[in-house]
Amino acid sequence: MRYVCFVFLVIGFLSCQADSILNLDGPTALIGRYWVDIDPSLVPHFINFEEAAFERGFDTDPSITGITANIEEIQYSDIAGQCTYEVNCLSSKEILIDETFWNQVSELYREYIIFHGLGHYLLLRDHNDQCNSLSIWESIMKSGTVRGCRDSYNNRTRAAYLDELFAHSNL
Repeated sequence: MRYVCFVFLVIGFLSCQADSILNLDGPTALIGRYWVDIDPSLVPHFINFEEAAFERGFDTDPSITGITANIEEIQYSDIAGQCTYEVNCLSSKEILIDETFWNQVSELYREYIIFHGLGHYLLLRDHNDQCNSLSIWESIMKSGTVRGCRDSYNNRTRAAYLDELFAHSNL
């Protein structure tokens, strides 16, 4: 009987050790694992969002979000992306990207649009239509309904925009 208890004790210890070893990589080991209802061409941007979140101390835990994302023609003009904007998009959890828009813009601007939608869903961010003194949007979370400012999301400004995005999270 002692040997049986000892065997179970050793097995239990080893299984705990295996879990500990798996956790050494932390949340980065899970990045991208749960994005299953996402159009495949959007997935890299979702993964980039998770990585940016992790770098800034956030665990976005996509396994519980239920977010879907698709690319299709949106009937309204001047709409690059859309989510049902009720209570920070929590009612539908679907991001819809206009196909014509998606096919015409750079990968960096595609990221900008996806990060905006995920800012609503995962960071509970509302729109921020503030412009700086140079008439440049201060946030990825701009609504696009206010005129007079311009986008400046590029490789030089990306880090600052992402810092602002996560710094003003409502989590």
